[in-house]
Amino acid sequence: EALKRYPGQPQSSHGGGGGDSDKGPDNRGADDPVTNSAYMKQSSALEIQKRDRTIKKLASDLKKEREECKKKDGALQKYEAFYREVKARSAEKARQRQLQEKQAEQAKRRQQQLQRQRP
Repeated sequence: EALKRYPGQPQSSHGGGGGDSDKGPDNRGADDPVTNSAYMKQSSALEIQKRDRTIKKLASDLKKEREECKKKDGALQKYEAFYREVKARSAEKARQRQLQEKQAEQAKRRQQQLQRQRP
């Protein structure tokens, strides 16, 4: 389709004397009909729009991911605090139990000593 729009392009010789022969496809002149064609302009605009949509989507996904991470971190911190509290309570109960057992043992020994002393 682009060739139909620009049918009469002059053919350059591919001999050694051409000054434009060192220009590669990336170094085309400003008057190059391919780069200035409506198709290329539209194609470039569509590519840019596509990239912009991709960037916006990735940015949105990243924002959502960060929000989810914040929520998970908050929940994890609450769980860790709860776990530490439960662990501290368990340790305290274990200490109390050991103290009660020790006191009960001491009371039992006293009882036994008293019984031995009484004939």
